[in-house]
Amino acid sequence: MVLLVPSKAFYLKSMIDEDANQYSVFDGDWYASMNLGIVECRMLYDHVNYSIKMWPGSPARPAEEQEYLHVLKTRLAGIIMQYNFDMLDM
Repeated sequence: MVLLVPSKAFYLKSMIDEDANQYSVFDGDWYASMNLGIVECRMLYDHVNYSIKMWPGSPARPAEEQEYLHVLKTRLAGIIMQYNFDMLDM
């Protein structure tokens, strides 16, 4: 699992979808982190969105994969929206 954390330490801990909590990082769990620029976040979001559209369905792929793609899409959308909000010219 890759934990995407933007530079302003925006952490999407409180998600509306309670099922997404199974993909959260807990103390003692192994995890990796990666720094991405906003362009990379947007590209990853587009790819995840494409993967959801092209997902072949179960049983060709596990149903959990589609669930995780939706969670990842939600998290990436939150990161992008936070960036857009932080960069507003007021």
